[in-house]
Amino acid sequence: AMTLLQGCRYHFDKSVSCIAHITSVIHPGMVPQFKQVCKSLVDVTDKEEFQSLVALIQAKWPGTKSWLSWWLRPEHACMIFQSQKTMAPENADHIPSATNAQESMHSKIYQIAGTGHDL
Repeated sequence: AMTLLQGCRYHFDKSVSCIAHITSVIHPGMVPQFKQVCKSLVDVTDKEEFQSLVALIQAKWPGTKSWLSWWLRPEHACMIFQSQKTMAPENADHIPSATNAQESMHSKIYQIAGTGHDL
């Protein structure tokens, strides 16, 4: 079943923004670098490079330990990070990137019915 799940990038990005603004965890001057490293963490496809980015986050921002650990759990990581995905690439194109059923259904309804109609 894990090979058929795809996580929501939006929720990861929101989580990154949230923790980036906790000044006791990320110094305000380091926020852009932290966000860039997290973006790279999602997009990198090489497993060794992924582990290097994880090590960088752990070393530079140790206050993110529990937050990062949650995202690195295999059941979460395989849905968000390209290097950790278990889904066949040909299947990924057919599954919405939002796993929330309500979000996914809204997307389908808008595709079918359009928007801006009078009730």
